[in-house]
Amino acid sequence: MHRIDLDLDARTSAVPRRIDDAPSAPLGAAIVIYAGILALLLWQWRAMPEPIWSIEAAWARFVLWGRYLVGVRFEERDLGRAIGQPYVDYAAEVPRFLPRLRRPSARTTPDLGARR
Repeated sequence: MHRIDLDLDARTSAVPRRIDDAPSAPLGAAIVIYAGILALLLWQWRAMPEPIWSIEAAWARFVLWGRYLVGVRFEERDLGRAIGQPYVDYAAEVPRFLPRLRRPSARTTPDLGARR
């Protein structure tokens, strides 16, 4: 039995090529096994009767939320340094936590024959 694999090269389109020595059973078997595991998990799912842990002290909540917000800023700074201008442009257009309630900028709005 022959299996067709796709060679996805950036310079060409998807070109089918033959792989004679690769067995086709492991992928199908893995899908069946994973589907069975998922079905077992959903069948045996039990809700937690109470929270595992909670933070009662207001100062501790403040510290954890502050640590989270500062961490997000450092992560975005590091991504801007690693990826460069494309990430900086993306971060300028996409809200960090909540969606913007204003209209999108002209740069992100496609020009569909705007009326003048």
